[in-house]
Amino acid sequence: GVLTTDGEDVKPGRATKVWKREAPEQMYRIRTASGRELEVTPSHPLFVQRDGQLSPVVASDLSDGDFLATPRQLPNEGDDRLDVEYERATRGVTDSLDCPDELTTELARLLGYVVGGGSIGGPPSNRSLRIVNADEEIPEDIVSILEQLGLRYRISDKDGTDARELLCSSLELSRLLADLEPAILEGSAQQRVPDVLFRASRSNKREFLRAYLDDEGSVSARQRELTVASRSKELLAGVRALLLGLGIDSQLHPSNNGSYRLRISGRDFERYVSEVGFVIGRMTTARDAFDVTT
Repeated sequence: GVLTTDGEDVKPGRATKVWKREAPEQMYRIRTASGRELEVTPSHPLFVQRDGQLSPVVASDLSDGDFLATPRQLPNEGDDRLDVEYERATRGVTDSLDCPDELTTELARLLGYVVGGGSIGGPPSNRSLRIVNADEEIPEDIVSILEQLGLRYRISDKDGTDARELLCSSLELSRLLADLEPAILEGSAQQRVPDVLFRASRSNKREFLRAYLDDEGSVSARQRELTVASRSKELLAGVRALLLGLGIDSQLHPSNNGSYRLRISGRDFERYVSEVGFVIGRMTTARDAFDVTT
């Protein structure tokens, strides 16, 4: 199946024609003001608004300043099944994971924390999860999640900082997270949204976003916006797609230091507050400064 439009909504459909084209010598890269990018052939049609209706125009005939049609919301599949095949540990009950059959709201939040400020280190036979955070409430939430999964943990102060370090030495948890998203084992520039989130229910998309953006994001009272920066463009593009699935638009642009910046502002910030919300108190306080009604 494919996504199609009737001029008003984007919805799943079935392709009626398929054809193959020879690759041209030159491709076109389309970039919108909000930061969306698309690489197409010169003859690829894109939709523009003319006389109040959508009309197809080939890429070679587009000009700077043209308004392109883009979806304001993506359909949600709502499939929370966990299809994982990680190796079970055999060292004892302290390393055993009480793994659910489906993605839960708690596991979705844990993925958000891990992709944001977490890392999995150590050799394959002795990997452990480490999350460093300066907020009081986020470690408390992570502890609650780990306890629900039947796992032990250790929390200590990070030397020379106000942050606290949470360490979970469960090999099974590390294997589960790596099976859900292999990029979790890589550095920050290689992180991405786990595939399971793209097909997940709205509630689990919401929980992942709450955890990731509370952990990594910041609110500007002056600019009335929520922003998050990352070295991984693919990660922020995935976060943007999840937001769009909840009807929340955002802008993605490169920063001067080689990283990328995602911004949610204006009415979309208000939609974020009402549709997603916040985990920790400091973000709620910043939200309240905007007099946003939830």
